[in-house]
Amino acid sequence: MAEIPNARRVYYKVTGCILESHHKPDIEKAMIEFAKLHVEAALKEASENAKASLGKDWIRKEETIHPGQLVDTIIIKVDKDSILNSYTLTNIK
Repeated sequence: MAEIPNARRVYYKVTGCILESHHKPDIEKAMIEFAKLHVEAALKEASENAKASLGKDWIRKEETIHPGQLVDTIIIKVDKDSILNSYTLTNIK
């Protein structure tokens, strides 16, 4: 994953100003808390809206716990779009 910029870098990119020591505690803290709220909300939505599917060709026989004994292994496919689209960016205001 690419490095995500911290609050100071985002502030500088948006405003062109460096957070001064007398601003830093309030602005930086508010930005971080704002981001945390949205990440928590996005994760909650993703956990509630994630979809998985099971197809007939996703069951296979293989040895697992007991050598020589074949058992069914079920492979479940997670729909990434159901996770990635579960929290709209318009929620961030």
